[in-house]
Amino acid sequence: MSSELLVRTVVVVAIVGLALALALVARRFHRRPLGELDLRGIDGRIVLFADPACASCDRVRAMLRGEGVDFVEVSYEQGSPRWERTGVQEVPLLVVRRGDGAPAAQIAGIPGIRRLRRAVRRE
Repeated sequence: MSSELLVRTVVVVAIVGLALALALVARRFHRRPLGELDLRGIDGRIVLFADPACASCDRVRAMLRGEGVDFVEVSYEQGSPRWERTGVQEVPLLVVRRGDGAPAAQIAGIPGIRRLRRAVRRE
């Protein structure tokens, strides 16, 4: 392999590695704004929107149970009109409500354990 090709390969690998690292950092610090979810008729301070066929949903369910968190699950199988009315766009979606019922935290995807603990402790 010529030295010029080796240098080009190293540069490309470095650029791709840097781009991936920046994407991971940006994803970690990116906070999605609380969407306008319609949670009327859904009880519970902690609500998990999930699909039974979703492996990520299974992981979040297991995390919540492992932390001893009581939660209400709203499954896609419970009916699409209700699902569409809430405004949920992706699963798993974890919504933590304040005492007055307003959303305090909204986490899409699989949260880190520290983020999950902070969110469920909110009032």
